[in-house]
Amino acid sequence: MPKRLMQIVGGLALISVGVALVIWAFTVEIAWLGFLFGTVILGILVCIFAFPFLFLPLGLLMAFARPFLFMGVEMLMKGLNGDDPLLASTKKGLTEAELRNREIEDLEELKRLVRELDGVVFPSERTTIRLDKDDR
Repeated sequence: MPKRLMQIVGGLALISVGVALVIWAFTVEIAWLGFLFGTVILGILVCIFAFPFLFLPLGLLMAFARPFLFMGVEMLMKGLNGDDPLLASTKKGLTEAELRNREIEDLEELKRLVRELDGVVFPSERTTIRLDKDDR
């Protein structure tokens, strides 16, 4: 099988496992709430003294489902786009390696390149330039 088709099939398989785990998590949560409130005293005590304990099974099982869903979506996007979706945006501008390998003689050029790179490699992080006292 071609690599792209394998990524699509693998992504869909991971997503289906993740969805099955989400359905299982909600099923276990409903059974858990039924058990707690079926025994009225235990349900009242949990509501009064340990309220987050009500949603314990849902939180624990969703922690196992999320990685399958996220990895499946990532693999599916790689298969459909033919490349890494996180690195696809770096084709627009310079990569960090290209920026490091370039010789920069001018501070203004450095600032321009950092602004161009900022938000492309890691959109959630901001790049800061640290200036020495003599560069100001």
